[in-house]
Amino acid sequence: MPIFDDDDDLLSLDTGMLSELLEEAPPSVEETLADLAAARSKRLSMGEAIARGGMGTVHLAVDHLLQQKVAVKVLHRNLEVNAESVQRFVHEARITASLPHPNIVPVYDIGHDAELGLYFTMKLIEGRTLSRPVQPPPQGGMASGQVAELLDIVIRVCDALAFSHSNGILHCDLKPSNIMVGDFGQVYLMDWGMARNYREDPAPADGRIYGTVGYMAPEQARSEPLDPRSDVFGVGAILYDLFAGKAPFHRPLLEQSLYAALSSKRLPISEAAPHCPPRLQAIIEKAMAPDPADRFTSATELRTVLARHLRGKMDFPRRLVPAGVQLITEGEWGDAAYILVSGQCEVFRFFGDERRTLRILEPGSIFGETAILARSQRTANVITHQDCVLLEVTRAVLEAELNEMKPWMGVLLKTLARYFHEHETR
Repeated sequence: MPIFDDDDDLLSLDTGMLSELLEEAPPSVEETLADLAAARSKRLSMGEAIARGGMGTVHLAVDHLLQQKVAVKVLHRNLEVNAESVQRFVHEARITASLPHPNIVPVYDIGHDAELGLYFTMKLIEGRTLSRPVQPPPQGGMASGQVAELLDIVIRVCDALAFSHSNGILHCDLKPSNIMVGDFGQVYLMDWGMARNYREDPAPADGRIYGTVGYMAPEQARSEPLDPRSDVFGVGAILYDLFAGKAPFHRPLLEQSLYAALSSKRLPISEAAPHCPPRLQAIIEKAMAPDPADRFTSATELRTVLARHLRGKMDFPRRLVPAGVQLITEGEWGDAAYILVSGQCEVFRFFGDERRTLRILEPGSIFGETAILARSQRTANVITHQDCVLLEVTRAVLEAELNEMKPWMGVLLKTLARYFHEHETR
């Protein structure tokens, strides 16, 4: 049997090779379609239960039609006769499927059969949630690497929320157990069963409370109209839990938790998690402000602030200072250091009546920090030689940066600052 290659050269095959080719020939169209029909008739092989909630149980399963492992969420049998439960279950599947985003789990199918009942299938995420048993705050605080890992996860949750909010959808049940982290770093915001379209349906018509009380914004606990800032509060509550070791409104009784959520009564994060970096404490407090007007305006804004914190970038106040202005005076107690962006400054001292220039500062120079770190008086004067642009670093910001370092590093810098101050004074 002649067979031609791309160059139309005649190839010769022995009988054994020809038999192997014929045996490996692909199935016919009819055979392929018959296999698909058979797989559809018995599409799912159910495995063990891997999670259980108030609405349903999630099972590991094999989808024979798609030939892959999937997760199957099945509505509890006793809820199949409840119209509201059925509607909420279908709503969850459809809402999730309508949000194609890398950090929202894909839904593959929804159906009902006599054996399974009402179910929907979704991507199987092999990993862990961010939930854990209630525990006291970590002694000594988290390592910087662990903080960075958690912030990276929460940033991606903000990405998912920004996308859903742009489509008018609020999650309304943000908590660590609804965040899945895959074995290879994937992050998914799960369980959209409480989600609602805030543009069309901002508040429950029946006045009921939907969500998890320990993490919800006060307006959600009051069953008032919601907007994206309500989910911003939820992200703040997740961060609070991750650093404090418990939900912000966790109480022994549900009624106590509800009252705490209604009144936004909780320990400040600075008390609940004193080792949480101070700048991150401020972010959490702003996200969880009782009044929505005082929070970050969107998940995107919160994401930007968290990413900036993760990168260590600060937006220092920028000052334009004309030539001839004395910025620092010898002997005073300073409350700020400066970064010279453009222009030129002179550092000088008086020795008796003699005015002596010590150095000229060029763009990129930092000055004024020694007195702050050493908690001492200024040892020289600084005046602008030209019009200058300066970034101002306040004492509070500098102290906050030191507090976020490893303790020995902060002590080292302060010790060096005192040494340089004593040297300059001599």
